[in-house]
Amino acid sequence: MKKKTVVMLWVGSLALALIIGYGSRPTLAQDSSAGQSTGAEKLPADVFPDTRNRSPRAIRDEMLNDEDKAAFDLAVSKGNVAYSGWNGIRLHIPAVHTDYRNAIQTLDKETGDSRYQNLAMIIGARFADDDYDWNNHVKASEKVLPRETVEVLKDGKDTTGLDEKDATLIQIGREMFAKKNVSSKTFADAERLFGRRKTYSLIQTMIFFNGSGYLLHAYDQHLAPGETHSLTNP
Repeated sequence: MKKKTVVMLWVGSLALALIIGYGSRPTLAQDSSAGQSTGAEKLPADVFPDTRNRSPRAIRDEMLNDEDKAAFDLAVSKGNVAYSGWNGIRLHIPAVHTDYRNAIQTLDKETGDSRYQNLAMIIGARFADDDYDWNNHVKASEKVLPRETVEVLKDGKDTTGLDEKDATLIQIGREMFAKKNVSSKTFADAERLFGRRKTYSLIQTMIFFNGSGYLLHAYDQHLAPGETHSLTNP
């Protein structure tokens, strides 16, 4: 009788353990899936969700005078691009926003070739470790700029075998931003390949995007959901 009681107690304990175990499985699965769902980036307390940086979205009411308001109205008439990234940060001083927008549009026209202009842009972004502009302009240049050139620039690889103009622009960027001095040979190669005026515009485009990249760092610009951080130190 005692033996039968012990067996019954053992069977009852096993059944209870199985019930508890199976009952806890949905909870464990929920905990696991909850952990995976936290992959969405949590923004720092000082970053605004709509701009994804430390600068709130500029509004007309903050403008100080009629001149500011007129410049603001003109800027936002161009569409949402006025509020994005460094455009949106500069929009708090509309005249500065307008000057920078006019400058890059002038440089675009001066270069007159989207392949090399986009390359100059991503060179500037690369040496500021600016994923925001890098991602945007790598995508924008898909049809005009070879992906091999992009990878060589991104990974700091040897430029041997690239189009000569691509290689020369990358070399200018490496010397100007990393070594802080462009050699006479590299500069002469650029003027030979692009001419004096286009060399001006391409170098200034690199500097424009490099400086804009550091502006984004100061305001802790975060990428849009789903965007990836492509860059490490060159």
